[in-house]
Amino acid sequence: AGALADWLLRHIKSCQWPHGDYHHSETVIHRYGTGAMVLCWHCDNQLRDQTSESLEQLAHQNLSAWMIDVIGHAISGTQERELSLAELSWWAVRNQVADALPEAVLRRSLGLPAEKIRSMYRESDIVPG
Repeated sequence: AGALADWLLRHIKSCQWPHGDYHHSETVIHRYGTGAMVLCWHCDNQLRDQTSESLEQLAHQNLSAWMIDVIGHAISGTQERELSLAELSWWAVRNQVADALPEAVLRRSLGLPAEKIRSMYRESDIVPG
């Protein structure tokens, strides 16, 4: 989480919590789940030990943006354009983390048709995993 915190401090200069009338000028990193966000001291004190869908969404959004930025720099050295699905999949395979991608993403990046979900399967159709 140290790299994510460093990235957040470089890219976000003010409190990310949009609710509330007052925001202190000093900011801190507020860790939430697997992600984090930049909050002012006031909001950090108010939100500490609280859970909400909004906090989860903000932390996940920051984590995703950081990962896309890191992967983009690893692939091209710059982040001048959007990361393509093919580039993301290639990076995941190269770094041996492809199993973390959803199967639908891998199927799409390989040009395979989406797997049809049927309501019933024959026993002979089941492939043990």
